[in-house]
Amino acid sequence: MASMISEKLPKFTAETLRAAAKLSERCRIVPVHLRRAIDNYLQEQDVMYMKRKVLSLSQSFNGIKEANLLLPASTSKDLVEDPLKANECSQRWKVKSAYGDTGLKYQEDQAIAYVAARMPAVYSALYRVLSEVYKRRVPDFVPAKVLDFGAGTSTALWAMLEVWPGTLEQINLVEPSQSMQRAGQSLMKGLQNLPLIHSYDNIPLLTKHINKSGRRHDLVIASYVLGEIPSVKDRITLVRQLWDLTEDILILVEPGTPQGSSIISQMRSHILWMEKRRIRKLQNASNKASKDLLTHKTGAFIVAPCPHDGPCPLQNTEKYCHFVQRLERTSSQRSYKRSKGPLRGFEDEKFCYVAFRRGLRPREPWPLDGMKFDTLKEMHAKRIPEDLEMDAESQFFPVEGQDDLYETDDLTDASDSNALETDSSVENDDVEGVYDKGENGEMPRADLGSGWGRIIYMPFRRGKRVELDVCRSTNGEGTEGSFDRVVITQSKNPTLHHQARRSIWGDLWPLRSEKAQNYLHPVRLAVAIDVYLSCRSEAIVKSCIRYLEAVPWEDIEEGEIVQVVSRLDPMAMPIVARIQPVNINASKGVLISAIRLATSTDHPFPPFGDELRISAQEQVDYMLRDDEDMPLVTDDDEVKMEARIGLSNTFSLFEEELSSVLKLEVTCSVAESKIMQNISDLEWMCNILSKMGLMYEFVIKWIGISDKVLLVVEDKKLENIMWGLKVKIIEVTSKALDAVGYGTVILPAPQRVKLLRSWLPFIRNLKPILDSMIDNDMEFPYKMDEETYQTIEGAIVSLVLALPSDDQADILADWMNTEHLTYPDLSEAFEVWSFRSKSAKRRLLSGLDRVDDAAIIH
Repeated sequence: MASMISEKLPKFTAETLRAAAKLSERCRIVPVHLRRAIDNYLQEQDVMYMKRKVLSLSQSFNGIKEANLLLPASTSKDLVEDPLKANECSQRWKVKSAYGDTGLKYQEDQAIAYVAARMPAVYSALYRVLSEVYKRRVPDFVPAKVLDFGAGTSTALWAMLEVWPGTLEQINLVEPSQSMQRAGQSLMKGLQNLPLIHSYDNIPLLTKHINKSGRRHDLVIASYVLGEIPSVKDRITLVRQLWDLTEDILILVEPGTPQGSSIISQMRSHILWMEKRRIRKLQNASNKASKDLLTHKTGAFIVAPCPHDGPCPLQNTEKYCHFVQRLERTSSQRSYKRSKGPLRGFEDEKFCYVAFRRGLRPREPWPLDGMKFDTLKEMHAKRIPEDLEMDAESQFFPVEGQDDLYETDDLTDASDSNALETDSSVENDDVEGVYDKGENGEMPRADLGSGWGRIIYMPFRRGKRVELDVCRSTNGEGTEGSFDRVVITQSKNPTLHHQARRSIWGDLWPLRSEKAQNYLHPVRLAVAIDVYLSCRSEAIVKSCIRYLEAVPWEDIEEGEIVQVVSRLDPMAMPIVARIQPVNINASKGVLISAIRLATSTDHPFPPFGDELRISAQEQVDYMLRDDEDMPLVTDDDEVKMEARIGLSNTFSLFEEELSSVLKLEVTCSVAESKIMQNISDLEWMCNILSKMGLMYEFVIKWIGISDKVLLVVEDKKLENIMWGLKVKIIEVTSKALDAVGYGTVILPAPQRVKLLRSWLPFIRNLKPILDSMIDNDMEFPYKMDEETYQTIEGAIVSLVLALPSDDQADILADWMNTEHLTYPDLSEAFEVWSFRSKSAKRRLLSGLDRVDDAAIIH
């Protein structure tokens, strides 16, 4: 039975609360021994042959996806929600055909292609799931006996050996494809201290060779396999058999597509329905023997990702539950995968999963119960006099740049990932190495109660507020759930606002139970209005309306409040006036004023400092991103004129501050502080102009001042200082290169050549310097993420390919004469140029031959 709630509430600090909620990691690096095993397995394969086989495998997966789309939705629903009502399901869920008779049949070449293109990504997703279950949610779970169904090339086995090194005793692999079995065995050659491993072609063969008493496994996992079976009935049959073979935890993983999410949702609903039905039957049994069967292993609940066991709140919506794990591409993936543009050094593996555990969900205290958070005003009041000049955000929390470094993985150069001779525990960021441990010396963790929500999709950072899409439980038992938008503001709760800004897709979010909520709540007052209205107490209703009109609401409360007060007609006018849409002219006036304030070059008014201008920039961002009517406003000539004036003011101030950098009378720190603020304003202008269709103006002005900017940053006085300014300038330049390289801004060839010739040498020379600084000092704060480097490289390649042939030749010749050929890698542009040059020469010779023949005839 479910355990009783502990009387002692968990003592979370702001740091341990954040550590317990942190589950996702930015980028995963495949461990060295797996990369080597894959390379050794593929070393004799021809590159062009492998590229064709990888493409063929991708087409086979697409065929499976199309087959799943043809399944009748009504049949799937009947089978999942109540399989006993289906006509053909009266048998005892025996599989008529062994797994592998339907779906994708892997041949030898497809197995090889799978190892090259898919195995690293699948490994990263499985490691993410298994490490969450063990390290963050169920730390006392150490499986000894494991069943891997649909094992393929034993990808899950590699992940389990990383998560539970030296503790696994026996692993049973079920895989019908002999080609995949051979591939898995070849990859594991040379590994030491392996557990006892048995391979079987199907489940009936497994159960035949194992005694009935020993068929249960501590952990059963089925990854990327259910989608290959096009029959819903067979899927349910297999999952039921897997659940019968599970002693503790069952994990299902599928691709992060709508079809994969639907499969996971169906299996989730069926297992929970089946166990609830079993509990009801045992509870209704008249004999004592049946009731005694209600042990702690009776029933089932979701360990992850769902915080509840009710129906999925995303059903019958346009959204679907899935997650993303980024990984650094291995050498095989970079060699054999095809891409329309330049292949990036990383890829994002989307996946869906569910982890079941036998038993009933434990009743645990909700993490925020008993915790009190100061408002921003209260934090200001508690500051000591010496700190009154400090900004609130920088006082109570690390500055934005520092915390971003803490949050972002330090990606190693992807040019040769196999050259890294480090262990995976060093390669990949570990939350345990970042957060302080609790009083008992253990890492704080999120319990399995219903007090933790799951963040679905990336949070929206809107100025000084963060909006999170959270799947959460609506009661203490975890029997019902909802999908809500949670809004965290800095003024109300700076501590949780700080945590929300650092949270990403897949992390947990702490909640407060209903009993701990403030009873003077807008929604409760709206319900009270409904009650008093039925009692005809008009005076009380008016008092409630006056209160509701005067206090702030959360977004999730507004709908319920409007639904109640919509029946009040004239009495509800104060509330209706508050929520009615704003007309376009009013939005236009607000946007113009915000742009004018955001681009103001006047000195800030004390005591606000730059807060007013920064708030105006955040307001402009919010309006351009989230207001549906804003495209009509941004097309207005007056708005565009104000944006152009702001751009001109920002560039003028930037040039003015840039000219003062080299002056001896200005100290380095003061000059860098001012110029960094100006370059940040330029970056902000670039972002909003791209949304207003005015990126052309920004690019033209940036090309115009490029020579002046480079003259300053390449000066010998700045050779070993102002790294932050140099990095920021490259980031702004990347936006201009991206806009021109991919056709957002159309420029004539001379201007494209000028942009490229100006910035290519600077970027090419600065990257190795930054890399060496990072290698020498891991605390070096000025880093650029790998995605920015890849964006720059792709834009430069596109720019080079679009230039006249002579200009291409000059740039490529200059590139080959430099020391730094690895970045940017222009080998693709060189191959295309060589091919075009030969084709052009053939066309020229062919044209000359035709001219000569015509002359002879005449």
